[in-house]
Amino acid sequence: MTFLNASLMFGLGAMAIPLVLHLIAKREPKTVPFPAIRFLTTSYQSNRSRLQVRRWWLLALRMLAMAAVAVTLARPAISRSLSTTWLSIGVLVTLGVVLLVMAAVAHSGGQSKRLSLGLLGTSLVTLLLSTIWGGATAARGPSILLDSQAPAAIAIVIDNGPTSAWSAGNESHLERHIASALEIIARLAPTSRIAILDRSGVPASFSIDMASAITQSESLSPLEVVSPMEARIDAAIRLLRTSELENRHVFVITDLAESTWAIDTNSLRSTIAQSELPVALTVIDATEFQGLNRRLGLPRLSEASPPRESPTPVSMVVSLDITESDAAAAATNAAAITAEMLLYESDPSLPLVRDGALVLPATKSVDRTSVRLISGQSAEIVLTIPPLGSGTHHGIVRLIGGDAFAPDDECHFTVRVLAPTRLLIVGSVPDETQRLAIAVNAPLDWEDANAKYAVDLIGYEDLLPTRMRDYAAAVLVDPPSQAFAGPQLSDYVAGGGGLLVCLGPSAGSTGGAPAAINNAVLPNLVRRWRAAEPGTFLQSVRPAHPVLAPLEVVTGGVPWNQYPIYQYWQLELSPSDSLLMQYASSDHAALVERVIPATGTSAPGRCLVMSTPLPALAGPAQSWNQLFGTQSWPAFWLVRGLVGYVSGRDAQSATTIVGQPQVVPLPAAESIQRVQLFSPRRISASPLDVEPGATSIIVPEVNQSGTYWLRGDGIQAGFSANLPERLVVLKRIEPSQLVDWFGADQYTVVTDIDAIDLSRGGQAQSILLQSPAMLLALVIFLLEQVLSNRFYRSSTAVAAGQPTGKRVSAA
Repeated sequence: MTFLNASLMFGLGAMAIPLVLHLIAKREPKTVPFPAIRFLTTSYQSNRSRLQVRRWWLLALRMLAMAAVAVTLARPAISRSLSTTWLSIGVLVTLGVVLLVMAAVAHSGGQSKRLSLGLLGTSLVTLLLSTIWGGATAARGPSILLDSQAPAAIAIVIDNGPTSAWSAGNESHLERHIASALEIIARLAPTSRIAILDRSGVPASFSIDMASAITQSESLSPLEVVSPMEARIDAAIRLLRTSELENRHVFVITDLAESTWAIDTNSLRSTIAQSELPVALTVIDATEFQGLNRRLGLPRLSEASPPRESPTPVSMVVSLDITESDAAAAATNAAAITAEMLLYESDPSLPLVRDGALVLPATKSVDRTSVRLISGQSAEIVLTIPPLGSGTHHGIVRLIGGDAFAPDDECHFTVRVLAPTRLLIVGSVPDETQRLAIAVNAPLDWEDANAKYAVDLIGYEDLLPTRMRDYAAAVLVDPPSQAFAGPQLSDYVAGGGGLLVCLGPSAGSTGGAPAAINNAVLPNLVRRWRAAEPGTFLQSVRPAHPVLAPLEVVTGGVPWNQYPIYQYWQLELSPSDSLLMQYASSDHAALVERVIPATGTSAPGRCLVMSTPLPALAGPAQSWNQLFGTQSWPAFWLVRGLVGYVSGRDAQSATTIVGQPQVVPLPAAESIQRVQLFSPRRISASPLDVEPGATSIIVPEVNQSGTYWLRGDGIQAGFSANLPERLVVLKRIEPSQLVDWFGADQYTVVTDIDAIDLSRGGQAQSILLQSPAMLLALVIFLLEQVLSNRFYRSSTAVAAGQPTGKRVSAA
């Protein structure tokens, strides 16, 4: 046997405290002669003798209680191989103590002297035998090597994902995780191999020494772009299996956030289950979410590239979450949430690094709104970007005041205000082409100098002599088959132009059959299809596509079934075509994207084909659909998205999410060879090379939320990035759900760092007796209380019946 805290065994000296107090407090009873009751002296002397025996027994119990406490604090441990032997010795000691108690009770109860002495002798012999047996076992048995002294191969996986920034009081979850890791390291033998893994993609490797592992742990910070947790645990297990040490253990320190543990995987279970090289796995549930959190959703701009000098609304969802510990307060008190919009001022000389610090343009508040919520509620708020001139503008929406989780208290946005984009609309019905021009430029007049598009309206008879390369995009409304006769359209798209084709009745021959169209921009027309009554409607196939994404965030969805379609062209798609929308109850294509290979150095052009006409307001096309009927807001926004995509104006949003590469358009300038990238929370700029003639530059690493600035010769651009909402889900999973990850009986979950087991394969080499010793101390204290109450009660009774005035002392 040994003790984890052997120095505390000096506490056995506390056994003398009850004895000293007893000796100090003990006084001989003072005799007062009183002849009338002198005959009671003999009876009193008998009672005094019995009380004297009880006092010494009570004193012994108190001394034994102090010894039990000292042994408990010293944390005794025995070798697991001798656990049966020590259990037998413990039973023998217990039997000896029981016999000793029986002897004391028999003596105090007036039983025969022979019985009392017999019980006492048996007790002493039993205790003596147990002492000899225990001493021999401790001397001859194997030396106990404590689990914390045995060298081990340890991998500590610290969850420093976005939710680790949650702060409870003055300490964040990550700080608690690091403290738990340091406590594990402190318990290891100096010769142990230690690996520290976080949620980054850094390859798993052992630290040079224990000091290096401590430094690596303390240098961690919350990450916004993280590797999957199962990948990091798998890497830790595979690393430990390369160690020659038999004791291998993986510790996962986490807050069990749903965003971290929501993925099921079978490969990890098979990795853990390999029995030839066992690795113990312990999940340390170190923290939980407590407090209040106000959450700001992703910003949604009504215009990714608004027109000049025009206000732009920005909407987002605000939520209030209060953890279960504060649920009572949340049910009675609503919280007022105030959001403020700030814009960075335009300064061509900024940002820059000055004296080792990043200097950004100043911000100014441009709008503010408030909403009142209770826990679990959400509300949509709208703030407005004021009219801006041409250029790239960055801004922030920020919740005023602090809470437990700062990363979701603000969001960033960037808008590119561009000069009017030249757009060509070709059609045979002037009312239809003008209706489209109004739709794409609303709310400004389509002929306004600040309108989003500078629109030219022509008929198909004027298409051939038109120099199409002067336009960023062209829209063909119900085009006749003759429009595709020559290479004009295919050359235009191959040269980088954008084309939107809205097929209608004019694409067919006189008899209604599809015309023979041999053109690269258009899929083959199979036949003219009439839908059964009451008609069909549009359905999204790729809702994340830039054309359809703005419609997918509409609360309740877009009611396409209220805008029936009666006729359309059935198309024969090629393998390279992308299906964006189709007709309900069929697999017929409604909206198709076709990319035309580029010629020369130009970027590939875009071609979108609608198999039913838009806007279908007059002539034969009017009977094909009712997309532009009364209150036709879905078709209105669909047309704006189609034109914005093919023109390239709205094809790439300047507001993105972290973890995705970002394409930033550049002005056509031969002098641009290199730009500087200023990233959030960095005090230095990163150079990016620009290929000659390039119209855009790719930023491959977007690892932090915030504003990214690009500066170079003659350019000032950038974009904003925000955390995906799926990464800030603060709901916790139940520890039992980890069975899906690791398999049953393959892991251990602990909440107290003192409960972790550093032994080989989870099987301790030694057994701690702290809990049994604590239980023994409790039993002794309870027995002491019972006997002392009985003693004092007896003493009171004797005193009450003794008229001599004698005073009886107690232990």
